Amino acid sequence: MAMTKSFDVSNLSRSIQTTIELVGKAVTLIQDYGQSDRVSQLFLPHLEDDAESLWKVLRALGNIRNSGPNTRTLNDREQRLYSDIEAYLDSLQQRLKRRTEGLADGSISPTQIRTTRDLDQLEKRLNDWTTRFQLTYSIISSEILTKSSPSAKRINALRSIFSQLTILDSKPPDLYIPFSDIQLLGGSSRRMCALYQRNPVIAEYMYKPYFPTLTPSEISDIGSEVFELARVLHRSDPDQTQILKCSGYFHDTKARVFGLLYEVPPSLSCYGESMESRVLSLRELLRIVPRFSLSHRLRLACDIAKAVLYVHLAGWVHKSIRPNNILLLEDPSIGPERRFPYALARPYVAGFEHARSVKIQSNRTSDAEWQLNIYRHPKRQFLERNTTYNMSHDVYSLGAVFLELGLWGSYGFVPFEDREDLFKDKTGEQIKETLLGLMRGRCELVAKDKGVAVMMGDSYAALVRFCLEVDELVELPSAEFVEEVWLRLDEMRSALC
Repeated sequence: MAMTKSFDVSNLSRSIQTTIELVGKAVTLIQDYGQSDRVSQLFLPHLEDDAESLWKVLRALGNIRNSGPNTRTLNDREQRLYSDIEAYLDSLQQRLKRRTEGLADGSISPTQIRTTRDLDQLEKRLNDWTTRFQLTYSIISSEILTKSSPSAKRINALRSIFSQLTILDSKPPDLYIPFSDIQLLGGSSRRMCALYQRNPVIAEYMYKPYFPTLTPSEISDIGSEVFELARVLHRSDPDQTQILKCSGYFHDTKARVFGLLYEVPPSLSCYGESMESRVLSLRELLRIVPRFSLSHRLRLACDIAKAVLYVHLAGWVHKSIRPNNILLLEDPSIGPERRFPYALARPYVAGFEHARSVKIQSNRTSDAEWQLNIYRHPKRQFLERNTTYNMSHDVYSLGAVFLELGLWGSYGFVPFEDREDLFKDKTGEQIKETLLGLMRGRCELVAKDKGVAVMMGDSYAALVRFCLEVDELVELPSAEFVEEVWLRLDEMRSALC
């Protein structure tokens, strides 16, 4: 009989406290060398940010500790997740300890660390661990607390760590923005760059124009639904969630449509190379041969998965995960060798025009656009009487996006939305079989036996298959999503850094 591992909040808290102390010591030692090696101080803001992130983790752990017993029992899946974050932190701790001791006794100089990029890589690993902890540990603690306290609310540690996204103000902010206050830059499209209070924003229309026959009350109901979504996205931290913060929502009465405004993070631009008003998305990039590394591709997939997980933890389903709704914002100040097609900017998931809270009943309708059906679950491709949309349908959509991302740049690759011969006038099951054929390398879009595993490896191919074959009748537990999707991607990406 397998031994059952315990989840000890106090022990993990002490380990994190030790790591914070080591980071603080490294910061102090590097500051002491400041007069002779100012370049090394470039690492200081990153290390200080890591320390602040770890303090947030400690505060969240304190909330968990105060809610019940410090030690809890884990099932097999939870044991694997806990062991991963525990071992990762221990490894980072040992490396950080050796570096700080070397700096203290003079056997290592900041110049040596800078030349070998050792501290830079260690800082990135520490940042990776914080993100991994925030997801894996939060999912574990959430589900354990739920099991041990059936009468309690769904206690979720992410609601402590990422309160900006998941906890709404008791007094909702006024997020309505008069359409006259927005300056749209360029022609008409569903998503475009704009200015609001002289700041760059992205304007995104939410729905198709509503019927002119709607009553003021019915129009107000649509506005209320948009407000609730804006309220959730307003709390988003783009650096943590890969979802842009929403400035507010607007109502274009002339076009009879509502929309959202997203803030553009400092130093980033929503323009593509052509400097048009159209916002650059993954859909446009898929038509260009990539020249970036495999680790960039895996990071992109990992960030998209993380964004979807946050949407689900906030109690919403996205319903429109596809390349056109994955935005790429670049820093125009960096050199061309660090921009596309030689590098990939961080993605931000947008396109919430069909998103809804899981508390709201699905209307079970859709449309017949074959390009959109490529990324929809087979049971969600009818005009009406579709299966009620759930989170597993989003996971299926992720599988289609990950497959296209994995095949991108392979010999003979053509973006899925340009393959009318493969996907138009096909049933949902036929489209799914075509996608699985592409994954295995048994389809005319790719050379025989040259499936996604040749480009991305067997583990990535298995992940794509998991998403495409997800059971749509069963809600995928958050812990399983973390382990089977996000954590696998993150481990593949980390191994290549």
